[in-house]
Amino acid sequence: NNQMIGILLLRLTIYGGAFVYIAFYDIFKYHPPLASNVWLEFFTIVFVLYFIIDISLVFYRNYQERLEQMKLIREENERTKAAYEIKSQFLSTVSHELRTPLTSIKASLDLLNTGVLGDVPDNLRPALKIAAKNGQRLADLIDDLLDLQKIEAGEMVFHFEEIHVGDLVKEAIESTKSYGERLGIHVTMVVPAEDVRIHGDQSRLIQVMNN
Repeated sequence: NNQMIGILLLRLTIYGGAFVYIAFYDIFKYHPPLASNVWLEFFTIVFVLYFIIDISLVFYRNYQERLEQMKLIREENERTKAAYEIKSQFLSTVSHELRTPLTSIKASLDLLNTGVLGDVPDNLRPALKIAAKNGQRLADLIDDLLDLQKIEAGEMVFHFEEIHVGDLVKEAIESTKSYGERLGIHVTMVVPAEDVRIHGDQSRLIQVMNN
């Protein structure tokens, strides 16, 4: 770019110098009166050259400003990319560090709740069920973090199919029923008479409704 500007300036100098030299040579050789066409052509050339130089300077300054803006945009883009990579690494690390112990905790709670490890006292069953549901909720939050990372990276995968709306809403309500009951919230579902179906990703739609 800088070489191109230098070439353009050199060509402008050569052409401008040639025009001025030709006009000035006629004046120097023939000494025409000031009111002659020779002087008029000379002043016209000088005016046109001044106009061209002034316009060239304006364009050059605009060009330099654009270069500075492009430089700032590139720097900002690099900072944004670096921040995005750091965030992605952070999410991956946090998700992995949480998922590993959470998987063990959930497995242990499932074994306790199913009675595989022996009978559980009745007074402990509610607490264990709540712990298991909270563990599942935490796992869902981790999945949400990973999904967010996939969306930002353009790697989200959807599985579209025909879905019965009534079954979809029922499943979404059932998945959050226990959490709502603890807050004193009760959801009533009214199923429409007609068979309503949609085309979408059932797991993602339930995820959206739960959030």
